[in-house]
Amino acid sequence: MEMKRQKWRIALMVLFVLSLPVTMFYLSPLLTLQGARRGIVTSSLLFVGAAAVAAFFFGRVFCGWICPGGAVQELLIQANDRRVPGGRYDLIKYGIAAAWLAAIIIFFVQAGGILAVRPLFGIKGGFSLGTPVSYIMFYVAM
Repeated sequence: MEMKRQKWRIALMVLFVLSLPVTMFYLSPLLTLQGARRGIVTSSLLFVGAAAVAAFFFGRVFCGWICPGGAVQELLIQANDRRVPGGRYDLIKYGIAAAWLAAIIIFFVQAGGILAVRPLFGIKGGFSLGTPVSYIMFYVAM
């Protein structure tokens, strides 16, 4: 049973990595800041909010089953499985997250609050990469 579940998990992770060129801008922290500056809730902010709620109720399911970054990490651990030292370096990621959240709040306040919800804000045509050549370049770079 455990092996079957792991196969499903890996299949889902591969699917989400392959879909990354289509969904990349939907996860963009920069688009979140640009939207917040205009009072617009973007798809990336909705996604981050949904992931936070899911993490609260289901723990690390998002990181282990859905997150494309987690999938890439799973692939790369085969090359080097040494643990990265944490400790004081963990403060860097929390500092970046706190600054990002503070900037979002400040931008929404400056814009006069939430004025609109536009999931496709900043994404032309609904896709992150517009041409077939873009997909090839993305996968080669990965």
